[in-house]
Amino acid sequence: MTSYTKQEESIIELLSTGTKTNIDLAEQLCEGQNINLDKLIEEEFCLSFWQKVFREELKKHKRKKIRLEILLNECIDKLATFKGTSKAFSNMETLLLYHDFITKVPAFIFKLKNLRTLELGGTNISTLPDSIKQLKELKLLNLSHCHKLAELPTAIKELTNLQALRIPNTAIKILPKEIGQLTQLTELNISETPITEIPASIGQLKNLYTLEIQDLKIKNLPETFGQLTKLEYLWMSNSTIEQLPNSFGQLASLTYLSATKLQLTELPETFGQLKNIELVYFGNSPLKRLPESIGQLKTLSQLWLDNTFVEKLPESIERLTNLHSLALNNTPITELPESIGQLESLKFLGINNTLIKKLPQSITQLKNLTKLTIVNTSITELPKGINSKCEIQRGE
Repeated sequence: MTSYTKQEESIIELLSTGTKTNIDLAEQLCEGQNINLDKLIEEEFCLSFWQKVFREELKKHKRKKIRLEILLNECIDKLATFKGTSKAFSNMETLLLYHDFITKVPAFIFKLKNLRTLELGGTNISTLPDSIKQLKELKLLNLSHCHKLAELPTAIKELTNLQALRIPNTAIKILPKEIGQLTQLTELNISETPITEIPASIGQLKNLYTLEIQDLKIKNLPETFGQLTKLEYLWMSNSTIEQLPNSFGQLASLTYLSATKLQLTELPETFGQLKNIELVYFGNSPLKRLPESIGQLKTLSQLWLDNTFVEKLPESIERLTNLHSLALNNTPITELPESIGQLESLKFLGINNTLIKKLPQSITQLKNLTKLTIVNTSITELPKGINSKCEIQRGE
């Protein structure tokens, strides 16, 4: 590791800010103390790019009208051509290129054999070259908010060490079937894209831990979806999904499910097989009923059904002894089952804007209930013996 004098450390600190004022000041300090600025930059930053290339390109285009982003792209392409940079880049593991002036993936990137993280989010690239397959060690590829990027190359299947792929807010229309070959993938985010179909090959992602498929115009999930046995977090809100596959119950590791604003009217009976599920959000959807099997969800702690069409809770609800929160606000439900008194862990119950006129006497058995909201209901009396520590919100 290179050691520096206090004067050199001060200059490096000025350079690291990247502002023109500080860079000019660093130059003045170097001249006054007889320090080789270019050498210092090459050693510490390997960014003679800013000192040499930008200046050379600027001189070249002097007296010419040229857009700044074009000039910067030309500079970036030359970044790896300077003496001393090849050695430094050969061990680079992380590269962040967020700027919107970048309109193409710089060619030098594909020579970074040890690259683990490539952040291209927010750039204006329109294609991802097949050369991406050369990055064999890549673990994270972020293409978020690349609004001009319309497709992923099939060569992406060569990134066999990839663990995270993020493509939300892009113009990508098709998730290639080759995605299934990325078997080390633990995180996949394809939200807010024009994608209309999830390929069956997604079931091959045996290590997938987090999946975000929000704001998509997809109607169904493939039957192979249930093969994602390590999936723990699933976000699929605000999509046009009309039906869940029967295999959904095979998601043995699923703990968090955000499924609001879908087009679901019912859930498969296999839903009750989600043995590790803890939080379920089904609000703002045409969901009409819950399966009897829901009583099998022993680990369920939160169930949110606000703004759905659920009219009745199944009797099996009594078996949800770990349930802490139950939200039924703005639903056409007319009554709560007497068995609700068996929910010994329940702390919150929300039934605002429902057709419920009377609470069952068994609600007095809920010794852990700390908040009950009955705003805009016809409930005029509460059962005697209800938990004295319970906060009750009434009104209209």
